[in-house]
Amino acid sequence: MRQRSALAVRGPLALGAGLTLLLSLVALTGRWDADGEKRVAGRIIELTNNVRQEHGQAALSADPRLTHAAERYASEMASRNWFDHVSPDGSTVEQRTEASGYQGWTVLAENLASGPGGPVPAEILDRWLASPTHRRNLLSPDLTDVGVACRALGGRFWCAQEFGVRPP
Repeated sequence: MRQRSALAVRGPLALGAGLTLLLSLVALTGRWDADGEKRVAGRIIELTNNVRQEHGQAALSADPRLTHAAERYASEMASRNWFDHVSPDGSTVEQRTEASGYQGWTVLAENLASGPGGPVPAEILDRWLASPTHRRNLLSPDLTDVGVACRALGGRFWCAQEFGVRPP
């Protein structure tokens, strides 16, 4: 059971190197299908925004392009039983996000989660908040957009949470 996070920055908001983070997750009981995957992803976004608002940060907007990037990558990780920010074909978060149409970004961040069973959104957020680097990522005032997707296969799950910001 593990989780990772990365940050990519370019342009005037260059803040430094990417983050790598680890997180253990617990299994989800109950039905797990496409509707369940969407409910889990939506709940992760809802909880992320609740925490941001509690800490005086603006809510993130669900972006269909980031959601598409997250869906494709969560599916790829599940089908290949793979877990890393660089896919076996060498694609990076920057390439995957741009390929999904999220162009002109100035900051990107990616959180990945994997474990047995299925993800429990509240557990994911609690563990992220307990980690200083996850907490900084979740509460970053520089991020405005988010997309989340989770996939389950063979008794395991993979989640991708993509963050970004584009100039107005």
